[in-house]
Amino acid sequence: MLSTECTLDMIGNDAGNTALRGFDFGICAYILWGLTPIHMRAMAHIPAVEIVAFRGLLSVPIAGCILL
Repeated sequence: MLSTECTLDMIGNDAGNTALRGFDFGICAYILWGLTPIHMRAMAHIPAVEIVAFRGLLSVPIAGCILL
């Protein structure tokens, strides 16, 4: 059975790089979560139906690009 270190080295990531990458993702998540109230306040004048429709329509081409 291969150890975790050996498996991580085989795919090109080491433990330090993975931990740093996770830390970076965590910081980005906290920043985005902190900016959410600003975004909600800026969108308050737009009806909810319009926002949901826009997000639905926009998700189709984005999902198509990801799947291709």
